[in-house]
Amino acid sequence: MYSGLDITPYLEFIEYQLAWFDKYYRKEANKRSPWQLDGYYGNETLIIYSASAAETYKESYNPSSTTSGLRKLITDLLAVDQYKIENRTHYLRYLATVPPTPLREQQGRTCIAPALAYTRIQNSETPQLYPVFPWGEYGLGRPNLTHAVDTYLYDTETQAGHGNKGWNQDVIWLARMGLTAKATAMAEDRFRDSDVCKFPAFKGPHFDWTPDLNHYGAAALGLHEQLVQTFVGADIRLLAAWPDRWSARFKVWAPRNTTLEGVVEKGNKMGSLVVLPASRAGDVIYGQE
Repeated sequence: MYSGLDITPYLEFIEYQLAWFDKYYRKEANKRSPWQLDGYYGNETLIIYSASAAETYKESYNPSSTTSGLRKLITDLLAVDQYKIENRTHYLRYLATVPPTPLREQQGRTCIAPALAYTRIQNSETPQLYPVFPWGEYGLGRPNLTHAVDTYLYDTETQAGHGNKGWNQDVIWLARMGLTAKATAMAEDRFRDSDVCKFPAFKGPHFDWTPDLNHYGAAALGLHEQLVQTFVGADIRLLAAWPDRWSARFKVWAPRNTTLEGVVEKGNKMGSLVVLPASRAGDVIYGQE
């Protein structure tokens, strides 16, 4: 998507992975009843059970991390039509069978649910926010952003999973949702020198080891999403969650073989910006407009 890389060598692998979800869960549903699909939503959809929402919500029914992810992967596969996917009709039908991302009411607000149902919580991930990142179903420029924001701020089960260390993705989610002050505070905390290791750029141990590469990986992704977001159509959203007090010189990639090189000054003012190819300059939008 960024460079126009020919994904033909990988298509067989991608399609086999998608086929597994379709075939396996139809077969599992058929073991429990005469039906392979569920008519609950008014159209026939897969029954993704028994599953797991990340490693946390066990024996899940239609986990949000899976339903949103399947929808994203199939949609992206259909989008690379230059590779002449011969069974396009099959994937359009498959897409129609993916259940919607489940929602639930929490404290009078509509939030993303980890799954339609589950039996137990066993770990500390927050899969109900995977539809924000990595899947991009919710975010700036997308519908129902308040569902995601309220999930982060008010859902009772997400509170225990919040964190700013190791592989915690909060800093990325906050940037994607445009919560600039919170994202900035987390980014600055992530990048500060270690206070427990001899080497200032070593962090950990968090969940696994020292030095914790996940910690700085999440930090870099969060910072990038604060500067530029490209997960909605052709849009290139600059300064999506960028604080007024930061200045930077940057050169970043965007989809469709695009590069952006520029300077942002304090006060969220662009000192300069060069977009290549120039035809993509019209796709640049600023801030949260």
